[in-house]
Parts: sequence; structure tokens; C-alpha cells
Amino acid sequence: MHALIQLTGSQNATLAPTPKSPLATGSNVTANQSNAKPLPPPVMLKITDSIRSQMKIINDKYLKLRSRVTGEFIKLYTDDLEQYHELLNFVEKVKFQFYVITPKNERPIKIVLKGLPRNFKVDEIKADLEEIGFTPENSTNLLAAEPDRLSRYFSLLSREI
Repeated sequence: MHALIQLTGSQNATLAPTPKSPLATGSNVTANQSNAKPLPPPVMLKITDSIRSQMKIINDKYLKLRSRVTGEFIKLYTDDLEQYHELLNFVEKVKFQFYVITPKNERPIKIVLKGLPRNFKVDEIKADLEEIGFTPENSTNLLAAEPDRLSRYFSLLSREI
């Protein structure tokens, strides 16, 4: 099905396909996506001279592990957080060279408040954040380079609410 779309400020009209609604197709995509758990981030294993033996050891222990070569590293993907933590403990124990990306649910929340007067008190904002249930780990008043501009406030909040 096509619909005629008039572009604002233009004399030309274009023909564009009309997207089908999920109800018309009978698919329930949004319900399936909301129930899915987010996958943990990959473990980045450094490619060394002994990578074949390292991968054999890892694949023997973790059968459902997925891997992909990217540059100097092999990304090791797991299906759930439990398997992810087991893999981390294992590669630490056998002393393989690797690094991990901190999962989003473990990263601190970063906030910036803009348009504040230059003479506001950081302690008052910290107290207000604690009052609504957030624990500021680090708070800073970011002053503008120009003296007449409004300042900004930056804070890191822990995810434990």
C-alpha cells in the first residue's frame, strides 16, 4: 500500500510505502522484546601465540560459548550472567590475557544539571539527590569559561537504589 506524502516547502510530492502496523500483521514483536533479558557483554580474549590451545581449553569447558575474531582480540559471548561470571573466574584462574567491558547495569548513572547560577551550593544538590534515594559518588561544579555564563553540575550516582 502506498500513500502520497507532501513535503513541506516543496512543490514535489513523493510516493512512499505506508508501514504496516503490528496489529495488521498479527505479530507481537514488542511483547517478545520486553521479556528478553539483555545479554552480558563479551569477554575480550587477547590473541597470543597459544590462542589455539587457549580456545580448546575454553571450548571444552563451555560448550555453548560463541566467539568472534575482532582485530587483536576474540570476543567470547555467553548466554546469561551466571555463565559470564563463571567464564570470568575461569580465565582469571588460568591467567589468560583478557579484558571485559563493564555491563550497563553495573555502570554508574551520570547526570548533568545545566543552567544553574554560578553561586549554587553543591552540598544542597547532593542532599536533594540523597533525599529522593540516589547516592552521589562524585559531584563536581563545572564552571563555564566565560564568567557571565551559567554553570553546570556533574554527578555520578550508584545504581543501588
